[in-house]
Amino acid sequence: MTKAGIVASQKESIVGPPVWLPAGAIAHLDFVNEQYYAGGSIRPIATLLGAGFDADEIFPGTGMLIDFRAEPTGNTNRPDAAGALLQDIDDALDNGVTIVMDIEATFFPSVNYMMVLEGDDATTTDYYIAFSENPTQAGVIYDSEVMLFQGPNNEIIDGGGTPGDNKVAFCFFRDEGGGDFGCALSVNGNDAVSDTDVGIDGATVVCDTVHIGHVPSFFEAFGPDEYIKTFTVYGPKSDAELKTLST
Repeated sequence: MTKAGIVASQKESIVGPPVWLPAGAIAHLDFVNEQYYAGGSIRPIATLLGAGFDADEIFPGTGMLIDFRAEPTGNTNRPDAAGALLQDIDDALDNGVTIVMDIEATFFPSVNYMMVLEGDDATTTDYYIAFSENPTQAGVIYDSEVMLFQGPNNEIIDGGGTPGDNKVAFCFFRDEGGGDFGCALSVNGNDAVSDTDVGIDGATVVCDTVHIGHVPSFFEAFGPDEYIKTFTVYGPKSDAELKTLST
């Protein structure tokens, strides 16, 4: 298995949507094929992920590895959205944003997808989206530790040591009309679980930090190791569209 960072074709941004960009996508990270797009251009991955990002943990043909197991088995790759990717997510939140992730969980029956924070520390600031899958919850949204939404449980197929290739589509803060803002989550092509009013207008959400593939340290006891294959950002999607996107 060969590790890779930035390939030569990504040295400079290229304007215009490439043929491999999924239809309607705002941003798209494809770690399997090393293709990265955000802010209307193809960009080097080093400009789109920051914080604890380690480009050496991208394995072409497999994905980006995040492994919370103890060293030497585990790694320290803990990427956050940066640059044009962070801006795309922040902008999309104004009208409702959809995140689609394709992940292969390889070891533990728990997967951390992403977390959107106001500030940079969930232990001291409000956090709005804790997007994960474990035996008790998935797709959770909190505001000041008050749970506003909880998606389906136990739909990720990676039971304890058995590799599982899973696709999830999560839309949050979409405008439902009448001043209501909803959320919905579909896992592996199943019908979406939704709530048509979680009480938060995405335009009011402060998006300072977006953890990708990991959540803060007090959640790391779940101990996942996972390959992120793709991470894609869209505008708001209906329940039916989420089901299609997670298939």
